[in-house]
Amino acid sequence: MAANPQSTRSRDGVTGAEVLTGEMLVWSDLGWIAAPLAVEVVVADIVRSRSPQRVLLAGPRAATLVKTLPESARVEILLRSIPDSRVASDAAGLHDRASLHIGGLDAYSDDKGFDLVVGLGGPTRLLGPDSTGMGETDVLSKLSALVADGGTLVADVGNELGLHELLAAQPLLDIDSNDAWHVGADGFNHRRLHLAELEAWRQDQGLTTDVLFGAYPSPDQHHLLIDGAALSAGHPDLLGAARVRSCRAVERHFQDFPVLRDPRSTVERLVDGGLVTQLAPSWLLVAHRGDVASDLTLPAVIDAETWVDPAWARVDTVDHAGGSTAVWASGNPDAEVNIGSITRDLSLQSVANGRLLEMELRDACARRSHRDIRALIRQYNSWLHDSSVWSSAMAERRSFATIDNVVIGGDAGLGIMDGSWRRAGVVAADDMLVLALRQFATRLLASAASHPWKTSTTPDDLTASLAAMVGVVVTEDVVRRVVRVQSEIASVIAPGDLTVAEMVEADLEQGELPRNLPSATATGFRELLALDRARSRRMREHDGQVAWLEGTLRHRDRYIRDLERIIERYEDTLTWKTVQAMRAPRRIATDKAVATAKSTANQVLPPDFMSKARRLARRAVK
Repeated sequence: MAANPQSTRSRDGVTGAEVLTGEMLVWSDLGWIAAPLAVEVVVADIVRSRSPQRVLLAGPRAATLVKTLPESARVEILLRSIPDSRVASDAAGLHDRASLHIGGLDAYSDDKGFDLVVGLGGPTRLLGPDSTGMGETDVLSKLSALVADGGTLVADVGNELGLHELLAAQPLLDIDSNDAWHVGADGFNHRRLHLAELEAWRQDQGLTTDVLFGAYPSPDQHHLLIDGAALSAGHPDLLGAARVRSCRAVERHFQDFPVLRDPRSTVERLVDGGLVTQLAPSWLLVAHRGDVASDLTLPAVIDAETWVDPAWARVDTVDHAGGSTAVWASGNPDAEVNIGSITRDLSLQSVANGRLLEMELRDACARRSHRDIRALIRQYNSWLHDSSVWSSAMAERRSFATIDNVVIGGDAGLGIMDGSWRRAGVVAADDMLVLALRQFATRLLASAASHPWKTSTTPDDLTASLAAMVGVVVTEDVVRRVVRVQSEIASVIAPGDLTVAEMVEADLEQGELPRNLPSATATGFRELLALDRARSRRMREHDGQVAWLEGTLRHRDRYIRDLERIIERYEDTLTWKTVQAMRAPRRIATDKAVATAKSTANQVLPPDFMSKARRLARRAVK
């Protein structure tokens, strides 16, 4: 990543974008950033309610929202690189009144004001290497100053006490990556805001809050937006939806990160304790200045899928009464999508009022209660075998009745949380039980959560133990069969580089690997953290040894170079040159005499005389 200081107020020859400051060369944000599907719902509602005519989209994420705006609106798009401006220009092709600007927010100005300002990403996404350093409050104030009277501001704000910072066992920002370009730069304040500080800033700016969403699961990924104020006086179905969806959101985000405690149970407690706003990783502020044309009614929960292929992604909205609505993220008007053997139908309602079966099982494992674990698995197994539940119309949906997609709804028993999926062909109930238990065992062991089994157990061993609680015997053929089904589904829903056969072999291999902890009795995050610290200490010691060896080698290299310089200076002296000149004739004459004698002897003497003479000489010496 680099900046070009010579590009000042020039224009891109392809898109006509105005370059405000040095653009970031060999750089693209839009090449890897996912579209903020949840924020898109918010912006779409603002457009329908308040019909903005002048709109500013600041930042790469905000630029992806241009398709949500009416074609008649005057749109200004602020990005940081020329490649991104060309992508945005294609997306804004239908907007004849769209203008592109390249540079940091600090260099942008407008004296007319906008009806809608959308700024996403904070200082790290809205500024560049050539920008004047700004903190979170400075960026918000800059965006607020661009909002006209009667206009609306949509901006994300990082939380200094966010859940992601409280859970992560290591910094989420890699200081060696390009995303850390701002670390150490002058003027950048890396401290984020507290909720009270955000409220004080809003009052100073004269803004009125429409909604303050808690944005999950991280400041960079706003897949789930929750209105904490709506939850505090909301319907029980709304609380259930927020609880289940927040658990699933943080589970997928933190599955590849070392954490200090289980993120699922933590976020579940936040929902029950009414702290989803206070401890959200970031906030999405929707506020207006002055009088507005109409009030704004936004959903209480917005949940956007990003873990599946875009053709399958859906966006769910939950209103204040707990009612949910689902649409395709791609804008597809059809309710049903079919690819291969997989079909998804959004017309089917999801069950959200309850608790995930996975959370119940994890709690039972943490209590080390075999009795509670057995009771839950027996209930789940009975439900899978219930013919009244799995009628001919529902049988094909059993392939997706995994433990992380089943909720316990009190007296209502079990139900599929997301029942929109189905797969051609019916999976037997016993096979489905093994498939679901194996997935749960893999997640449980990989997260190093507490459980009553030995720590050297493998996912396949734990699957066999769990299945034995209901009298199901797990064989290698059964495991291979269910892994094949699981891999076929994954290859369609979230396709990757591996073939189905390669996915099957990789999954079977993972099932045989134990998730070993530091000692035979260690079963939790604390022990893992202690092991990580011990390894870090050893790494620091090894780094010190390597640094000492490198210093020793550099010292020896300098010593050898000094000796070489001394020899070179000695060879340049008159004494050395005189001695070499005196020795040269004698050495040359001696070498020539010896060579002549050997040549004459070889010509005069018989061919084998010299070899016989050598052997005779060796005998005489002995």
